[in-house]
Parts: sequence; C-alpha cells; structure tokens
Amino acid sequence: MISQELRRKEEEIAVQKKKIFSTQAAFHQRMLSKQIKPSELTGYSLYIDGQYEALNELIRQRAQIEQRLVRCKEEYIEINRNVQIFERLKEKKYRAFAEEADLEERKEIDEIAIRRVTRSNLLEAGDEP
Repeated sequence: MISQELRRKEEEIAVQKKKIFSTQAAFHQRMLSKQIKPSELTGYSLYIDGQYEALNELIRQRAQIEQRLVRCKEEYIEINRNVQIFERLKEKKYRAFAEEADLEERKEIDEIAIRRVTRSNLLEAGDEP
C-alpha cells in the first residue's frame, strides 16, 4: 500500500539523516584533533555532499509518494461518491418498482371486487352471468 511505502521512505530518510550526522561528527572530531590531511578533507567533503544528494533524492521520492497518496484519496472519494449516487438511484428505482407493483396489485384487487359486486348484483336480479 502507498501508506506503507511512505512509511518506509520516511524510515530511509531518518537513516540517511543519521548517516549524515554521524559522518559530520566524525569529520568534526578529525578536524578538532588536527590530524586530518588535505586529501581526507576533500574526501569527507565529497562524501558528505553525496550523502546530502542521496537525502534530497529520498525527499523527492517521498514527495512523489505523497502526491500518489493524495491522488488515490481523491479517487477513493470520487468512487465512494459515485457508489452512494448509484445506491440512491437503485433505491429510488426499487421504490418506483414497488409502488408500481402495489398499484397493479390494487388494480387487480379492485377488478376482483368489481366482478364480485357485479356477480352479486346479477344474482340478486336473477340473472346468471
């Protein structure tokens, strides 16, 4: 899931930040001890720059994941809205069907009642249907 991917990216960013802090601390210690060679100075500087570039790439990837998460949430909201509309339409159609069926049933009952009344009237009048 996207949220898990986002969590993993956050963890990677935290690890990268710790690496940078650790490297900078080691560099600082070497500087304080005054036992650092110019080549080491350049090496540390390039290495730390590389770590910052890696951190920036992780942050960029996290931003992309966050955008995907936002799009997925928007899609979910739209789909959920459409499902609710569909359910309301289905319910409305069912009610219309039930009303139509009820109306047909009442018509049939009325027709039966009319036939009975007509037959009863004919029997009373002495006529046979």
